[in-house]
Amino acid sequence: MSEEERIGLLLTHLLSDDNELKVEAFEDLVEDIGEPAVPALLDLLKIGDKKAKAHALWVLEGIGGDSALSALLAEAGSRESEVRCEAIEALGKFGNPEALSVLSEAIMDECPETGNAAFKALKKIGVPAIDALVSVIMAASEEKDAPAGRRAAEALSGTEQRPPGPCPLGLLYALRHDSAFVRANAAAAFGGTAWRLSAPWALASAIKDKSPIVRAAAAEAMGTLKGLPPCDIGPLLNALGDPVPLVRQNSACALGNIRNPGATVGLISALQDDDESVVLSCVQALGKIGDWRAVPALAGLLMGPNPLLRDAAAEAMTMRCPHATAVFIRALKGRSEELRAVSANALGEDTDPAAIPALIESLDDQSPKVRAAAAGALGKINAGGNFQRDIAPAIPRLVELLRDKNEGVVAASSCCLATLLPRKAEELYSLHKAVIHLGKSRGWGSGENRGRDSLADTYNRWFAHLQKKSIMEHEKGGMQEPPPRFRNPISRRARNNSAGQMRAAIGGRRA
Repeated sequence: MSEEERIGLLLTHLLSDDNELKVEAFEDLVEDIGEPAVPALLDLLKIGDKKAKAHALWVLEGIGGDSALSALLAEAGSRESEVRCEAIEALGKFGNPEALSVLSEAIMDECPETGNAAFKALKKIGVPAIDALVSVIMAASEEKDAPAGRRAAEALSGTEQRPPGPCPLGLLYALRHDSAFVRANAAAAFGGTAWRLSAPWALASAIKDKSPIVRAAAAEAMGTLKGLPPCDIGPLLNALGDPVPLVRQNSACALGNIRNPGATVGLISALQDDDESVVLSCVQALGKIGDWRAVPALAGLLMGPNPLLRDAAAEAMTMRCPHATAVFIRALKGRSEELRAVSANALGEDTDPAAIPALIESLDDQSPKVRAAAAGALGKINAGGNFQRDIAPAIPRLVELLRDKNEGVVAASSCCLATLLPRKAEELYSLHKAVIHLGKSRGWGSGENRGRDSLADTYNRWFAHLQKKSIMEHEKGGMQEPPPRFRNPISRRARNNSAGQMRAAIGGRRA
């Protein structure tokens, strides 16, 4: 087979619906054939449909070279949106001036798809595209150009290859531009970069800008600085008193990302803010910092009437805050049903065994929501089986809750029982009766049923545990066999044959 015939065959495979065949054709065209395949790919660009053109551009990007670059530059001006976007994104492999010029124009395009394709390409190019991206930021001085400026700023802040030298002067000049949009995008571009000397002081200056959009962008960027020494949080703490809520919110989020304990007092004071979104951001920031001084303030929100802030405070206290367990235990006695349920769930996430006695007591709560949360929390704490002895006294009550009218309580109790082992045969028998009651009240038949099967697995595991325990006790006493009731475990196959066999499988059979 000649090379020309092979190229034609590979192009046929490239356009097939078989993904494996398509990938093999791509690899052969790029790695084995290379430049000689470009003329055939250019012909495909001229006569093919959208799918064919997209695949041809894919291969041209892989091959590279001047001929491939020329074809991609030509298709970057195509009237077909899909083809144009494919060509523009493929230019991300080339960092030469011609490609950068086309991409700089494309990122300013009013079409979002074209702009996003250029953004991906410039981000892929990395350091060689920095000057072009700075130029885009400088050019996006009006509101209609704001999306292009934001894309350029995001590409700069997310550049994976870091420039070895100082920050581009153009970006510093952009912070002094007459347009607030340019200054805001320039501030955003400093986020996440490794311009160690420039970023902190540049953003500290921008956060004092007269425009709120610039201050908000600078505050957000300060929270994304990567690879820097501990940031001076003074400008962010001052920004917590900014007259614009978005600036205060972004400053609180940035302080949470920086995780400097020195911000704790300022964030606690900001919990009195009139804007709920600002308070929410402060709560989340305090959770990330994990300073014990925040516990009383978060506990006040936990006991408060706002459900959003209450949930946020509970989540924040379970993240890193010391002494949170004592607060949640005390909240289990609160008047609000939601407060007690949130506290029980939080204790389950915290997995502190000190909460076990209080959670066992909450199994008797009047609210089904709290009972379900308490049972679920006990199951999470004992997920590894390390606190069997501490939670075992709750087995009788958990078995009783299998008869509860609330589905959530039954499900949570079943999950918790699955982590436990019985201490005596009476507990196994009570589980047997509870499961039979469930089977009758819910009409469990011979079909597949997750709830029934889960309880059956728990029963069989309990049965095997007591059987082993009985054998050990009787061997110590000189007897050869356990009592008859533990002599004949039930096979798994008998579980789903009929209602009677199912009942026997769940309840066991006596010898």
